[in-house]
Amino acid sequence: METKYREVCIKDWHGDYHYVDVPYKRYQREDIPAPSIELKIIDISGDLYVTSPLLHKDDLSVSKIKHVINLFLELFGSCEILTENLLPAISSIPTTRVNWRILPEGDYPWDRLAQLAGNLSSNRTGKAKVQEHNIDTILRFRPSGLVYGAGGFRGYLVFKFPSKNLFIMENVIYGNATYVFEDDWEQFSQLTKAEIIQNSLVKKRIEHRSGWEAEIRRLLS
Repeated sequence: METKYREVCIKDWHGDYHYVDVPYKRYQREDIPAPSIELKIIDISGDLYVTSPLLHKDDLSVSKIKHVINLFLELFGSCEILTENLLPAISSIPTTRVNWRILPEGDYPWDRLAQLAGNLSSNRTGKAKVQEHNIDTILRFRPSGLVYGAGGFRGYLVFKFPSKNLFIMENVIYGNATYVFEDDWEQFSQLTKAEIIQNSLVKKRIEHRSGWEAEIRRLLS
């Protein structure tokens, strides 16, 4: 046990009030200072991102890294772990970032808005499983590289298969489609989906519905 003091306001016999330190016993405690993490907002190609200080992975920094990750999850609900060059810190394939948004938003070129709205409002657990399955299906064919744009991993990703001259653009949002390009994929990826379809610039567009996996396997096998 240890003796500590707390400040208490008492009234003396004259009717005046005073603050005095009153001793009390308690179990011993270890004072651990709270981490002081400064978050910054940076501008990347017109998009704003919240970043932490640069963290170095070693035995002494494990608790600090955990704290920063938990801080982001508490404040924003998600986080991405990137290198100093803003590339994914954990990746099994070479990953590149481009400074444009891949397949940016544009006029929606299909008259299926009601169907799309239904897909997006579906059960989140089922939706997450579909997202994971689609990405895993493409990764099974071992792309030589992965490219993501200014939208980060919430936007379209480009899976590169140069030996087949195929570049597959996949979005993790169920209800969109997979776009397959040849050659000038970098130029086409900066256009809107409406521009791509109206000008027949895509080699193949595969909607996320029955038959999607079979079509992907046919292309990449």
